[in-house]
Amino acid sequence: MYIPFPIMSSEILNWKKSWLLVLPLIHQVLTLPFTDTVSHAPETTTRTQCLSLESSRCTKFYSSFLAPNVYGDLTFQDASQRLESVLVGYAHLPDTLLVFLCSLYMPPCLDNVKLPTFGSKAAFRTPLPCMTMCELAEKEVRDLRIGADVENTWPISCSTLPTDYCLNLAGPTTVAYVKSSINVKHFRSSVNDIVSFAPLEVELGNENDYELEVVTLSDAKIPSRRYDIADLGDPDYFQGWADVQGIGAANDYCRVVGKAKRRFLSCNLAGSRDQGHHYVSKLGFQAGHPNTWFMRDMDGDGRDDYCRCLLFQGSSKTTCMKSGERGFYGSTTQGGNQHTFSLPGSDGCHTRRINHVFGE
Repeated sequence: MYIPFPIMSSEILNWKKSWLLVLPLIHQVLTLPFTDTVSHAPETTTRTQCLSLESSRCTKFYSSFLAPNVYGDLTFQDASQRLESVLVGYAHLPDTLLVFLCSLYMPPCLDNVKLPTFGSKAAFRTPLPCMTMCELAEKEVRDLRIGADVENTWPISCSTLPTDYCLNLAGPTTVAYVKSSINVKHFRSSVNDIVSFAPLEVELGNENDYELEVVTLSDAKIPSRRYDIADLGDPDYFQGWADVQGIGAANDYCRVVGKAKRRFLSCNLAGSRDQGHHYVSKLGFQAGHPNTWFMRDMDGDGRDDYCRCLLFQGSSKTTCMKSGERGFYGSTTQGGNQHTFSLPGSDGCHTRRINHVFGE
């Protein structure tokens, strides 16, 4: 539509006058003192806050808890009701069991909580109990309820809980936020060491004595691939380059070695020096149906996981063995379960051939 210029000029002038009248109001709003408080009621806000435990089973361990918890409970009443529903049927509650469940449903507010950082950013999350504390509590449950169906009544799978930056026992009734809940002896071999293969029991470690080589990334330089690897693995199983260290490059060489019940997946880490197997799966792990295995980061943590097609109760699905900081899940050093998680929509995978690099 055509608008004569005089009329259009008049409209612009009127608009400018209106805008000048609004400017003082905008200035008043922008100069208001900043506040970090939320005016909504606790039931409608998701801002984390410390709340009093009031009167509950958990007050013997600590006096306040962080809300919301991982289940989204925002009030003491909701979290306490969820906790009590799990405790139905327990005539006796050992401290380890109770403190684990308290930490799960009503995580304590602790002053020494230091969030893990990735680059320059901190990854905030509500603290979870450590996997090691969960396993101790689950063992107590099995001892208390011999013959009972613990799997269907236990609230969470211990293998899904973290081993780092989590809540762990610091005493019989004390909870602490720890950077790591698994103690591992670190070492770096000398360049003059004689290259030799130790027995598998020594290489894979045991509960009494285990040594692990860890590649330092403090200089922010990505370690290079190694091409001096003596054992390239069984050609009938997975062989390939992956990133199990989370360094941003597929420079770790992973392959299946050993036979039958002594078969395991081992990765020679980029930047390491010797020929030992220091980053491994459990002995006798399930390699999967032929031509269905691949290594790829499937859970978004920056580390490539080992995935393969397995048969479960008459049907097949792709199940991934998660890569951790000390080895694959299910190994002696990392803990957890080799069947860490399954991929949705992968039913009937045994009839398909999968690309071992892209997983497609």
